[in-house]
Amino acid sequence: MRVSWLQILAKAVHLLDIKSCEV
Repeated sequence: MRVSWLQILAKAVHLLDIKSCEV
């Protein structure tokens, strides 16, 4: 399984999105 920096970036943004929605 190859993890690209784009996937990592997308995952990070997704997590930030969830945190922003929770607040």
